[in-house]
Amino acid sequence: MPSLATRPGLHPVTSGTQHARDESDGRSPAASALALRFFENRYLLVLGLIIIFLAGYSALSNMPRIEDPRITNRYPQVVTVLPGASAERVEALVTDPIEDSLRELAEIKEINSTSSAGISIIAIELADWIGPDTNQQVFSKIRDRLNDVTPQLPPGASAPDFNDKTSAVAFSMIVHPGARIETHTFGTRRQLRPRLLG
Repeated sequence: MPSLATRPGLHPVTSGTQHARDESDGRSPAASALALRFFENRYLLVLGLIIIFLAGYSALSNMPRIEDPRITNRYPQVVTVLPGASAERVEALVTDPIEDSLRELAEIKEINSTSSAGISIIAIELADWIGPDTNQQVFSKIRDRLNDVTPQLPPGASAPDFNDKTSAVAFSMIVHPGARIETHTFGTRRQLRPRLLG
């Protein structure tokens, strides 16, 4: 009686098992043959790795780059100090005149201010179309505006300190544990009041 492997019309059991294994791997015969050749020929494998390394090194060496990347600063700030003044006086005598002067510049997209006791902080956001080639010109205009408004500030107020060196606006306030902090965001309140009443 012939065995199952040699009976006419039937394939050997190992052939079906190998075919199912190739299908489960999802690899084409050409890819399997290429991988097998690399593993059998170590010189070919080393040569392929060297070629890949040299191609990557060449691409990295020829990649355009600059030593100091130019970053467009769109968020300068203006800090003005009025010692001994309440937040309301700082808002009325310092923040409002500076804001009114800066809002006339078309290159400024948004102005946010915070008036605290003795200090005014104005955060400026430039328009989206301002690039690294034009932001210095805008900064020069802002300085001119600040110089024009400085004589209007009350006695005892410092000259507005324009900071265009930082891209992010952050500040810390260190006070005595028993001190009373008085902070008002009058700019936001002034903008929301017409909407709430109307």
